[in-house]
Amino acid sequence: MENREESKTEGSAVKDLTAPDDSVMAGNPAITKKLVISRGDYIRVKILHSNDTEIVQYSGDSELFPDERIIVSTRYGNAVARIQGKLTNKENVDDSEIDLKKLIRKASDEDLFRYEENTKREVKAFKLCLEKIKEQNLEMKLVQAHYLIDEPKILFFFTAEARVDFRELVKEL
Repeated sequence: MENREESKTEGSAVKDLTAPDDSVMAGNPAITKKLVISRGDYIRVKILHSNDTEIVQYSGDSELFPDERIIVSTRYGNAVARIQGKLTNKENVDDSEIDLKKLIRKASDEDLFRYEENTKREVKAFKLCLEKIKEQNLEMKLVQAHYLIDEPKILFFFTAEARVDFRELVKEL
């Protein structure tokens, strides 16, 4: 039996196909065929460090499945994402609305380990940045700290009511 979840996102109909477990997939070729992601398929992915979902066209040679972790190119750099499923009804999606992200590779064990380590480091960096913001009496709210998967740099996301001069904060971090 197949588990389907249908959702509407910004006017596009997207069916994410997932199987309850691998034993069901292995025993039912019809489900496996519907789940497999092949070259040319459009897939929806969830960027793990944010609430963003993106559409990616798969150009690799090996098969992928929903819930697998991959590395995708984002506007900030490469990030770990989880495959939500195939876009099975692309004709309802306006191509001008799609900012296709590039799938870099399937996430390796090393990528996933680095992601977990970075997540721990982000907690420490967030606390440090918060302390520095308070010390400098900056009128800003820190939202998130995020290390990029392939680079040694960290991104800090913040909000503010007005323009904030945070040059000194950057020097101290």
